[in-house]
Amino acid sequence: MSRDVSLSVLLEDWVTSVPPLRVNGLCTTAADVVPGNAWVDVNGDGNARLATERGASVLVRPDDGKSISTPVPVVGVGRLAERFSELVARFWRHPAEQLDLVAVAGIAVGS
Repeated sequence: MSRDVSLSVLLEDWVTSVPPLRVNGLCTTAADVVPGNAWVDVNGDGNARLATERGASVLVRPDDGKSISTPVPVVGVGRLAERFSELVARFWRHPAEQLDLVAVAGIAVGS
């Protein structure tokens, strides 16, 4: 199942300048990228060339000051590793907030 989400929505409050793109998925493994995905290089040490060859529309990586040359936009995000779970939640519209949780507690009494 894929979605079509604005990159500015995904990176709101984290990045001041975001390209006006929409992405149809998030991928952390360059070899698994499909066209239109945002490739999220959480640690900043992945294969950007492979990700772009496979069709990544944007590369999201740590804002570490390193410059990489790619044919697609590169967006640096501070504390990306910390924010990764929130990034995924934003992409999928915070599914945990839509769950109902029920707990049952009790004490078993033996005879």
